[in-house]
Amino acid sequence: MDEKITKLLKKLNSKQLKIRIMKNLIKCSIVLFLFSVTSCNKEEPPVIPCGCDATSITDNLTNKSGVLKKNSGNFALTYSTAQYYIQVGNPPSITTNYFICNDSFLSSIPIQENIPINVIFSGSIKDFCAPSGTILIHTPFNIKLTQISE
Repeated sequence: MDEKITKLLKKLNSKQLKIRIMKNLIKCSIVLFLFSVTSCNKEEPPVIPCGCDATSITDNLTNKSGVLKKNSGNFALTYSTAQYYIQVGNPPSITTNYFICNDSFLSSIPIQENIPINVIFSGSIKDFCAPSGTILIHTPFNIKLTQISE
């Protein structure tokens, strides 16, 4: 009789062990699945706070008048690498410089060094990235032109 009880207990223990193993495998599978789903981090494009490639637009200008200048010679502004800018206002009063991001809009305008050109322009304004340690006298912005004419 003891032998029968021992065999029965072994069978039960073996069945229970298999069930426990299966339950644990299922739990582990669920945990791994949830971990893999929640850890999948879809990378968002980086936010660029300023400059021509900034992701946000500060403002839009329409039919604004200003003076187009080549960023060299007498009109060189060393804190920007832009080739051209549009100055609105006259120093020493409040003056804003719009550094042009898309020079291709200027192909129809004959620009020469040290010769300002009066223009009417429109475009999207983006914040300017001022180099560290630079003290700016005039307010600078970047602009992606949508229209410009003399």
